[in-house]
Amino acid sequence: MVRALKIATKFLDRLSGPAEKGNPLKVKISWVKPDFKSEAGEYFENPVTKDFFAKRGLIFKDKKELINFFDTGYFKVLNREQLHKNFKNMSLTDEDFREELKNPEYALSYGKMVSDLEETGKVTLPSPITVNFDGLYYGFSGNRRMNLAFRYNMPIRFWVVDYKAGN
Repeated sequence: MVRALKIATKFLDRLSGPAEKGNPLKVKISWVKPDFKSEAGEYFENPVTKDFFAKRGLIFKDKKELINFFDTGYFKVLNREQLHKNFKNMSLTDEDFREELKNPEYALSYGKMVSDLEETGKVTLPSPITVNFDGLYYGFSGNRRMNLAFRYNMPIRFWVVDYKAGN
């Protein structure tokens, strides 16, 4: 763990923030529909998300309910400016994401995505998932994937699920 922390610290400056203006490396991220089953822990193991959803009337008893809910979603391209207006629970600034990268496991995982993208020029990733609570987008999963796209000034193809209380 100490070694991982040293590696993460060493590459922190390289990993956070934009690579350069524009997308000089001409890299590409292909976004695919997320595997909802593998993302379910973001709800069932995260009391902050469970509480946020519950306060808005959205409660899941099991993974099947969650998967069925997410299956009603759709792809929507959003950029950083659009997200800044009405977004919760994701790192939208370089400073916020830099703070997240202090976690060695998080930094190593993100570093691998950066490395893969720069070495091959393209990666295929599951779209970040967001829930739209009447115009307020809540980032459910995909913070590192989103910030990878930010780094190269690419739009992000989110998987958006709309929720209206009482429906």
